[in-house]
Amino acid sequence: MSKFLISTLIAIIFIGAISAQSAPSNCMTTLGGKKYNFSGFGNSTSWSFVVAGTNPTTYYWNVCAAASKCNSIKPTTPASCQFQSNTYRNTGDLASGSFVNYNAGSSGGGAIKYTTTGSPCKSGNTRTTTVQMTCTPGKANIVTGADENPVGSCLYEVQLSGKSACPTTTPTTSGTTTGGDDGSSHSQETSSSHSGEKPKKKGLSGGWIFIIILLCSITVYLVVGVIINAKVRHMHGTDMIPNKNFWVEFGALIKDGVFFIKSKITRSNSGYQQV
Repeated sequence: MSKFLISTLIAIIFIGAISAQSAPSNCMTTLGGKKYNFSGFGNSTSWSFVVAGTNPTTYYWNVCAAASKCNSIKPTTPASCQFQSNTYRNTGDLASGSFVNYNAGSSGGGAIKYTTTGSPCKSGNTRTTTVQMTCTPGKANIVTGADENPVGSCLYEVQLSGKSACPTTTPTTSGTTTGGDDGSSHSQETSSSHSGEKPKKKGLSGGWIFIIILLCSITVYLVVGVIINAKVRHMHGTDMIPNKNFWVEFGALIKDGVFFIKSKITRSNSGYQQV
């Protein structure tokens, strides 16, 4: 029983660490020399847009977080999905999120792209959603559109605009300009920040903090264990490794934990029997 619990815990830690690293959880990035924090676009009920027609399509999505309207799609965690003909389709996994440049005009903006790992569509593309965010200083965050572009490509574009798409800082520029009334040269230097806010420092994401703590804990565990086994229990060689038998079976424990979690998600027989 204890081996089963340990294997399950290891699998959960392993999967959680990978997921934490993959997604841009802090929602901050630098695009075109400008720093952005798109976390203001987070929406606990999901953004949505309906494309009317004989067979209406509703797009749901979120920014840097799972789209709650897509929760029925398992076992993945979608950041975007499409609802059509009473069917939800995953159009972007949260873990795949990556920031990309987007020509949003002089005010600034950016985009985040979510992809899927399923079978490709007839077009040869896997379903992909690009969330395009355009800066409109001082304005509330709103949806401006959504559609498949081009039709039949399985490439979806959804649009947001608002103050949360504005850069938190803009690059400092300096140079010399000419053309004064007296024909002389003038040196100018500009530096600005959106709404006068101080630049936000981009710290470590939760995933990296988790991994650092985990690695430090494992290191302390191994060093202390070896010292105790060598000095107190007078062991030698590989016998000094704490819980040696457990680590020999480590691979099998991970495998058991992964299969157990998979069986719970898919509700299939995991191979364990109740007593």
